[in-house]
Amino acid sequence: MKAAVITDYNQLPVYQEMKRPSVNQDEVLLSVEAASVNHLVRARASGRHYSAKAALPLIPGNDGVGVDQAGHRYYFNANGSLAEQVAVSTPYLFELPQGGDAAVIAAAVNPAMSSYMALKARLGDDKVIGKTVLILGATGSAGQLAVQISKQLGAAKVIGVGRNPQRLAELPQLGADAVYALNDERELAAAVTDIASADIVLDYLWGTVAERFLHMMLPNRKNRHQPLCWLEIGSFSGCGY
Repeated sequence: MKAAVITDYNQLPVYQEMKRPSVNQDEVLLSVEAASVNHLVRARASGRHYSAKAALPLIPGNDGVGVDQAGHRYYFNANGSLAEQVAVSTPYLFELPQGGDAAVIAAAVNPAMSSYMALKARLGDDKVIGKTVLILGATGSAGQLAVQISKQLGAAKVIGVGRNPQRLAELPQLGADAVYALNDERELAAAVTDIASADIVLDYLWGTVAERFLHMMLPNRKNRHQPLCWLEIGSFSGCGY
């Protein structure tokens, strides 16, 4: 079968022939329709991620959409997804309904889970309802999904902050109630009361951006006893998000 293959962590993957995966008793062989090339996959493929310990050569990828021999379609989580076929352990198969774009599904799940798991696992089902959620890095793919997920989980207000002006302008269509440009000091200064009202922060940027917003928010909260839940998810401060 054909696959993207890492032979050197200092080189890009190469498209070449690889042996088809063997299938154990608790696994299902899938023909891959689409696989995600997210930040985790890229970090592992470069050898920079702490989990990048597998012996070379290796096939990168950790999730995707595939079809089994009976025609059942799944979202799956398994290493080596950037290949024509992959063996997946049955607990990591999630059957999909008919229809839907395989590429969109494969690309969306990993970034969507970053906010969904943070809100559900750290706060629980009812802790978002009626709250104000501030998203730092809202113009990235994960941030755009975080806007929608926060609303779906019951947030009364979602504030999006990001750098990309085109994506920032599109956030209200996704459910954002207010948007502010990260690099516009005057706009942020005028919005300090609104920003400081947040109950929950989903932070995809960290670094100097987080420091800056903490210094902005904490002295300007109307109720000094109002809890602030800061969920640090990513650390892309300095990137184009």
